[in-house]
Amino acid sequence: MDKHTCGLTTKTKMFVIIISGKESLHNSLKKFSFRKVMSIIGVTFLTWSAFWIAISPEIRHHLRATCSNTSLDLSQRTDAIEHVFDANDWTSNSNDYFYDNVIEDNPLGLYFSDRLDEKIPVGRSHLKFYKREHMMPLKMVLIFVQDVSSFSANMLEHFFAQQRIEYRLHNFSTYFPSLVIEDIGLPRYSLFVFEDYVTYLSMEFKQRTILDRYCRRYQVGILALTQSTRSEESDIFSNMKLILQHRMELQTFKLNQDSKIWRVAKPQEVYTEALPTSDWTIFIHDHDTYTPLVYSTIKSDWRGSNEDVSSTEFGCTVAVHDQGLQDGIQRVIIGYDIDFWLNSLVAMDAITHLTNGRLGLPLTRLLQIDVDDMFVGITGTRTLVKDAMHMVESQERIRQIIPEFTYKLGFSGGHYLKGSGDEQNGDRKVIALAQHFDWFSHMYKHEATQNLSRIKLKTSLDNNDQFAKKKNLPQVFDYMVTPFHSGVYPVYDVLYDEWNERGVLSTSTSCYPHPKPTWNRRGFIYRGIMVLPRQYCDLSTTTIRFENYIGGKSGLDNSIHGQRLFKMFLYTPVIMVMTHMSNYANDRLAEYTFENVVKFVNKWTNLNMVAPPPMEIAGRYFEMYPNEVIPIWTNPCQVDTGRNIVPPHVSCTKFPKLIIVGPNQIGSTVLQNFIQAHPLLVSKIGDPIQSNEFQFFHGDKYLLGLDWYQKHFPEPETENVMLFETNANYFDSEMVPKRVHALIPDAKIVIILADPIKRAYMWYQHLRFRMDPAAINYTFYQFVSASNKAPFFLRKARSRCLKSSAYVIHLARWLQYFPVNQIYLVDGDELKDDPVSVVNKLQTFLNLQPFIDFSKKLRYDPLKKFFCRIDNGCLGMTIGRDYPPMDEDSIRYLDSYFADHNTNLKTVLNHIGREHPRWLTETPSI
Repeated sequence: MDKHTCGLTTKTKMFVIIISGKESLHNSLKKFSFRKVMSIIGVTFLTWSAFWIAISPEIRHHLRATCSNTSLDLSQRTDAIEHVFDANDWTSNSNDYFYDNVIEDNPLGLYFSDRLDEKIPVGRSHLKFYKREHMMPLKMVLIFVQDVSSFSANMLEHFFAQQRIEYRLHNFSTYFPSLVIEDIGLPRYSLFVFEDYVTYLSMEFKQRTILDRYCRRYQVGILALTQSTRSEESDIFSNMKLILQHRMELQTFKLNQDSKIWRVAKPQEVYTEALPTSDWTIFIHDHDTYTPLVYSTIKSDWRGSNEDVSSTEFGCTVAVHDQGLQDGIQRVIIGYDIDFWLNSLVAMDAITHLTNGRLGLPLTRLLQIDVDDMFVGITGTRTLVKDAMHMVESQERIRQIIPEFTYKLGFSGGHYLKGSGDEQNGDRKVIALAQHFDWFSHMYKHEATQNLSRIKLKTSLDNNDQFAKKKNLPQVFDYMVTPFHSGVYPVYDVLYDEWNERGVLSTSTSCYPHPKPTWNRRGFIYRGIMVLPRQYCDLSTTTIRFENYIGGKSGLDNSIHGQRLFKMFLYTPVIMVMTHMSNYANDRLAEYTFENVVKFVNKWTNLNMVAPPPMEIAGRYFEMYPNEVIPIWTNPCQVDTGRNIVPPHVSCTKFPKLIIVGPNQIGSTVLQNFIQAHPLLVSKIGDPIQSNEFQFFHGDKYLLGLDWYQKHFPEPETENVMLFETNANYFDSEMVPKRVHALIPDAKIVIILADPIKRAYMWYQHLRFRMDPAAINYTFYQFVSASNKAPFFLRKARSRCLKSSAYVIHLARWLQYFPVNQIYLVDGDELKDDPVSVVNKLQTFLNLQPFIDFSKKLRYDPLKKFFCRIDNGCLGMTIGRDYPPMDEDSIRYLDSYFADHNTNLKTVLNHIGREHPRWLTETPSI
C-alpha cells in the first residue's frame, strides 16, 4: 500500500495504520495455505484432464467454439490500417448479428425486464424459434443512477450515446432490474456502470449478490464514478480494503504507464494544470487487486512546474483498477465524473478493457473537412489573397500529422468575382492555387435544389462543371453536397436521379434523421447514393471572428482542448465536418480550429487520423455501420430545420393517423370496410381488399421513399379528417413498429386478437384456396405438426402460420415503440359477432366527432352469415367462407403449442390494463 497520506483526515489515517498492521498476518496466512492451494490445483488439473480425454471429439469441438471470442488486441496501438477494422480495432463477434436479431425477433423478455417490478412467470415456448445456446451477453450497458433526470445521469447518457454504445438508464431507488432475458435465458448486459461507487458498495445484500454472481458468470465488469455531494469526508470499506477520501482539490493528472488498459490514451503524457472543482475523490487501498490508473497531487502541495514535473510526487490515486483478485470481478473506479476530458479517455479505455473488446470504438478516425460556399458571400466576408495562401500553409501543417489531408472545396461558379476588388483578387488567387485542393460542385448559383425542376437542376450542374473545366479545377465527381443540404434529406427524388446520371456516389447531410443532437446523426443509402452524417463545428457563415464564437476565443480554446471539438474526434470514427469560405477569411477561425484540435488529439491520444478520398470514407462508414444502409424515414415537416428545405410537393398532412396492423386472416379488411362508413375516416386510394399490394412499411417498397407513399393517400379536405391505412402483414413484422414510429410517432395502432387456434386453421384454409402445395398435399394436423425433417416449403409455411399467432411477442414489440394509450386491441370474436359495438368503441378511442351510430350502418346478412355495410353491401367471395370442422388432434396440439404464449399474453394484458379477449379465457373449440 502507498503510505503517502495525500491529505487524509485523522480518522482515515488511523484506519490506514490499522489495515497496514494486518499485512504480516496476511502474508503468514498466504504461506500457511500454499501447500493446500497447490494440492487443490493438482486435483483440479487431473480431474479436468480425465474429463477432456473422456468426452467425444464432437463435444470438444463444441466447447472450443463456445468458448472462443474474437476480441480486441489490447496490446496493440496505432499501426497503419487497411480496412475499417483491424487488429487494433473493435471487431464484432460473428455471433453478434444473431444476438441483435434475437432482440428484434423476441422483445418479450425486454418488455418484461424493463417495465415490470416483480418476477413474471414466463413460459419457454419461444425457445422453439431459437435452436442454440446464448451465453455471450448482449452489447448493452446498464447504468445505475439515483435520478434519471440528474446532470450526472444526462452526462453518462451523452457519453455512451456519442459512441453509439447501447445503454439503459435505471433508477437505483426503484426495483432491481432483471439481468437476463428470462424466456430465452440470454444475459442482457456486457457492462454495469454506477454513477456513484459508494452506491454499489452499499447495495442490499440480495441485490449485490445477484449482480456479482452475474458478473462472475458472464465475465462482466463494472465501471464506477464517485460523487462528493455526501456529507462524509471519507468512506471506509474494510471488507474491500479500500478507502474513499472525498472533496479533494488536486493538481496534475498522470496515467500509470504500467497499466495494461491503455489503448486510446497516451500514458506518457502528464497534465500539469489544476483539476476542475474541489470535488475529487482519491483512493487508498490495501490489496494487490488494486492497481492505480491515475495519479495526482494535492493542489496545495504542488511544487513542480508546467515544464518540469520530474520532481513531483504523485501521491494521490484518482482512478483505480480492481483486477478482481478478491472476488473475481474487475472494476474501474474514477474519482470524479467523466465530463472532464481526461476522465473520458480513462473511461473509454476502461470500457474496452472491462468488456474484453466487445464495446468500444476503432482507433482510426476518418477525417474530411468540407469548405462550402467557395466564392459565395457578401462583401467583407470573402477570401483575400493572403487568406488563400494561408489555406495552403494550414493544409501543409495538418499534413505533418495527417499526411494525405486535403481541404475539400465546394464551389459555386456563378458567384466568382462578385466581391470587392481585393476579394476578387482573392478569388483569382484561390483559382491559381486550385491544384492544392480537391473541389466538389456546390451548385452554380448556390441554389436550393428542392425548388428546381429537373431541367433547371441539370442546367445549374452543367454550368458549374463547365466553370470547373474552364478554371482547370481538380474536381471530385463522385462526391457532392448541395447548398443547405437541400434535397439530400428530406430527399428530393429529382436530385438523386440527376446525381445517378452524373456518377455522384456519395454526399453528406446534417439533417438525417434530425439535426440535433449532433451525435445522433446517421447515414443511409438511397437510390445507390451513400449519404453520410455531417458534423458541425460551431463555425457558421457568420462566425468569422473570434468574438463571434460562443464564449469568444477562450470558448473556442476550451472546445479544442478537451471539450466539444476534442470529444467529436474522440467519439466519432467518421468525421465529416462542414465549414464555409468565410471561416477561412477574416480571423481564419477554421484553420486555427483544425490545426490545434488535430495537434491536441495527436498529443493526448493514440488515435490514427487519416483522410482518404470521399468514396473510400463512405464505403468504410457503411462497412462499420451496415445497419444504416436502409433509411428510416421521418416526417420531413418535423425536421427542425426541414421546413425550409422540404420539397414543395411534399404534403405535411398526407400521413395516416390510424393504422390497422392485422394480423392476417383475422378480420382486418372487414374492419377497414366498416369504419370507412364514418365520413372522417378516409383510407388510401384504391381497392381496400387489395391492401396486400400496398406494403410500404413491410418490404422493398419502403425504399421507394415518401413520395411513393404519399401518392397513395388523398389530401384531407379538413384537419378533422383522419387518414388511415390497413395492412395485415404489419403486425408480426420485425421492422414495421420502428419504421411507423419514426415516420408517424403519434399514430393510433389497431390490433385484432382472435383465437390463435382458429386463426391457424383459417390461414391453412386460405393457403388451400390459393392452391399452396403445403396445404393441398398435407392435412391440417400434418401441416401444424411438421417436424424439422419435413420439406422446406412445408416448414416455412408452418412457421409463417404459427409464429404470427404468438401474439404476445409481436404485441411486446409494438409496446416498445408506442405507448399503451395509442394502441387499441380488438377482440376478434367480438368483431365477428358484434361489430357495431367494436366500431362504436373504436370511435370513442379515436375521439371522432360527430359520433356515428353504426347500428344504422351495418346489418347481418343471413346468407353470408356475417355483417355487411348497408350502403355498399358485402365484401367479396373471399370474405366469410365456411370451412369443415377442425379435427380434435389438431385442437389438442395447438392448445399445447400456444399455452405458454397465451399465458404470457394474459400477463402483458394485465400489466397494461386491458381486458382479456373472450377466447383467452375459454376452453379451445372450433
